[in-house]
Amino acid sequence: MNNKMKNIKEEVNFEKAINSDILCAIFILLALFVILIRTAWISDDACISFRTVDNFLHGYGLRWNVSERVQTYTNPLMVFCMIILCFFTKEYYLTAMIFNICCTFAAVLILMFGIAKGKANRFAVPMVLLICSKAFIDFSTSGLENSLEYLIAAIFYYFYLRWDKFSKKRLLILSFIGCLALLNRMDSILLFLPALFDAFFLKGEDKWYKNILPGVIGIIPFIIWEMFSLFYYGFLFPNTAYAKLNSGIPNIEYIQQGIVYYLDFINRDPIAFLGILLAGCLAIYWYINFHEHKFLCMAAGMLLYNIYILRVGGDFMSGRFFAVIIFISAIILIELKIDLQKIFKVVMTILLITICLPNNNILSDASYPTSGIPVSGIADERSFYYQFTGLLNAVRQNGELTFNRHPGKQRALIDLYSGNSVVVIGNIGFYGLTVGADIHVVDGLALGDALFSRLPIVYKPSWRIGHLGRMFPDGYLETIESGENVIADKNLAEYYDVLHNIISGDLFSKERFKQIIDMNLGKYDYLIDKDFYRGYVAEKQMSIADFSKPITVGDIWNNPNAWILDKNGVEIVLDKISYNQKISFFADNNDEYWLLLENDGEIIYRENKGTVEGVGMQQREVILPKDIAALGYDTINIIPYGGDGSYSVGYLQLN
Repeated sequence: MNNKMKNIKEEVNFEKAINSDILCAIFILLALFVILIRTAWISDDACISFRTVDNFLHGYGLRWNVSERVQTYTNPLMVFCMIILCFFTKEYYLTAMIFNICCTFAAVLILMFGIAKGKANRFAVPMVLLICSKAFIDFSTSGLENSLEYLIAAIFYYFYLRWDKFSKKRLLILSFIGCLALLNRMDSILLFLPALFDAFFLKGEDKWYKNILPGVIGIIPFIIWEMFSLFYYGFLFPNTAYAKLNSGIPNIEYIQQGIVYYLDFINRDPIAFLGILLAGCLAIYWYINFHEHKFLCMAAGMLLYNIYILRVGGDFMSGRFFAVIIFISAIILIELKIDLQKIFKVVMTILLITICLPNNNILSDASYPTSGIPVSGIADERSFYYQFTGLLNAVRQNGELTFNRHPGKQRALIDLYSGNSVVVIGNIGFYGLTVGADIHVVDGLALGDALFSRLPIVYKPSWRIGHLGRMFPDGYLETIESGENVIADKNLAEYYDVLHNIISGDLFSKERFKQIIDMNLGKYDYLIDKDFYRGYVAEKQMSIADFSKPITVGDIWNNPNAWILDKNGVEIVLDKISYNQKISFFADNNDEYWLLLENDGEIIYRENKGTVEGVGMQQREVILPKDIAALGYDTINIIPYGGDGSYSVGYLQLN
């Protein structure tokens, strides 16, 4: 009788445990869903890929500008997923957002019910950590490839942690998942390299050299893609990679910027940072005390990726590169197996700390505030775009439900109406997707321009990561407009002829194949005068004639008629005393400037001109008091003091 009662009691306790696990899982998934809906948004960079998708679906091929074969995306897997989905939906905004959310949920379900086996004492705390992480939630939507990274990581580690020995079939599976990581974002393979090394060389059922074949078979899709990329685009890597590799910025400055990126992450997402540290420490502890090496391999992959982040200077999007590391940390933390009685206290502590943080996920809603770009150049990207593309900020306009009200889209509609065929612009995503194939978009930041990506940047000490502008060679815009090479620099013109044939010429031309080989071997690099193309940097003292070239509203900040400024600004010396009451000049929209007037070396007037709505170069006007204008002035100083660190001025007029 006693044994029977004991068995019944154990069954009741078991059922209670199952019920508590299910209730906890339901609550967490509902909370995640609500937060994702409240924070869902689309970034400008995502629309760069979407334009390629749009051109492909309209029969132009995998192109950014339809006249050129240039790979402006780093995420082929995401692009092909969008091609398949958008073929049916004929829409990009909601399609990308729903796809992102589904990938995130699939990854979370694998984490909770696959890796954690549905046990609340294993998944509750890691899941609350993810929900409270600003970086993880911000990039669970956004239209970027991060959510696919989560899913790939979840699938990979589900199998890796499940198996103790690795047969050829199992190695083939891991290799194929690693291949998907390469296709989704090439640098993310660093996260899986230690685990792959462990599986292939240390824990394989056969000798390591017998495991090479399944490894090669598994990455065949990536090999095929690289062969296609070399044939179709002429290069093995995306155009964005060449834009960054040719920057000319010293390595030490990239590392310094990487440190700033880390500090920004610690400041904005401290809970996630502590979670990553804890996961790493636990992996080491478990290896030392229990010889559990798999979590150490996972932590080693995280370390490799962290070193990579440091080396490349991080990103201009706060937390973006750390998002997948946070997810992998949550997988490691599953092994903590926290007692159910302690879970509530731990969860409440995490939630209370999160709520105290500015711009946190828990309290985020349609009023999520817009923030500018700090001196570090690292922005809260969701904040930067949410008021324009946040799901909760959708409005009904002209009888249609509108999700995207970004200024780049508005300018695109104006340019389409005006009949422009070639436009120079900086933020190319929303603009490029809106104009479609009708306008050739020249990207001064080099992401979408094959020639610019091979020129050195216009260097200045306050350069911003991810926004590395190039000089516009004389005659380049005219070359694009006319189709005839009129670039003034004869050497660069010769280089452009070769490059243009690679990206626009006959795909099967023997001459093109030879040029592709020579170009990739660097045989044409001597034609680029790298010292000359470092840019139109303003000198400390210049004349007003230097600022006479016209600029149009919306032009890119480093357009050929503008002068790049450092933090000291520029002193413009007039050829005679001016009594004009009105002074106007163009400057980048998101920067602030001081205008100081001098008469015979004495400052007689100063005025602050702040940021201006819109994109690109915008006009500022200063109306002088009559008594100041009557005194006259012989020198104008324009000094930047706030903004994104990319300062430029041009077309100064006195009226």
